[in-house]
Amino acid sequence: MQEPKLTRIQWLFGNVCNYDCSYCPKQLHTSTVKFSDPRILIDAIQYTVSSLRMIDREPAFEFVGGEPTLNPALLEMCQRMGNKQLQNKLTTNGSASLKWFEEHYHYFSTIEISYHTEFADQQHIEEVVDFLMSQKDTDEQRKVHVRIMMHCTNTDLQWAKAISVYEEFKNKGYPIELKLLYSNFTKGFQYLPYKTYQLDYYFKERGEDWDPEQTMFL
Repeated sequence: MQEPKLTRIQWLFGNVCNYDCSYCPKQLHTSTVKFSDPRILIDAIQYTVSSLRMIDREPAFEFVGGEPTLNPALLEMCQRMGNKQLQNKLTTNGSASLKWFEEHYHYFSTIEISYHTEFADQQHIEEVVDFLMSQKDTDEQRKVHVRIMMHCTNTDLQWAKAISVYEEFKNKGYPIELKLLYSNFTKGFQYLPYKTYQLDYYFKERGEDWDPEQTMFL
C-alpha cells in the first residue's frame, strides 16, 4: 500500500518566548504577538488535518517560535491529529518541564533543542535529552529523533562557553551540532563576523574545508 504524500506546514504561533537572547532577532521574542485563543488553534489544526487527509495527504507540522512549548493549546492540538505515526517536528529551547516532554514527545518524529548559553539550564537539558533518547520503538509509537543545536556567536566569551558545553555533550554521545548565526535575519545568509579560529573549528567539526582568506576577522 502506497504511503500518502506529506504536506509540510511550518507553524509560528506567536513571538512569545521565555528567553531574551542578545543575538535573537527582536521580532522572534518580544511577546508582542500573543497565542491565539486555544479553541481557534485547536479547530484550525483539526480542519487542516481533515482537509489534507481527504485528498490523501498526510500533514507534517513544524512548530517554531518564539517558544512553542509555552502555547497552552499545543497538547490538545496534537491530540486532534488522530494519528500516532506523525511526521511532526518541534523546535524548542528545551526549557519546558520534563513532565511536559513526557506528555508531548510521542506526537513528534523530531525534537530539535536549540541550546542558548545565556539562559539554558544544562542539567535540565541533559535530563530532557536522556529521557527522549531512552524511549524505544513500540507497536504504538516510534522513537523520537533528537537533535541539539548549539547556538554560537562570534564573541570570544560566548563562543568558549558554547564550545565547552558542546564538547561535553559530544563526549556523552548526545546528538549535537554547532549552529552559526546570521547577521541579516530574513534578508540573506550572511554570517556574523566570526573569527578565523572559530570558523576553523566549525568547519573541521563538520568535516568540511574552507578558505581562510575569505575571512577578514583574525
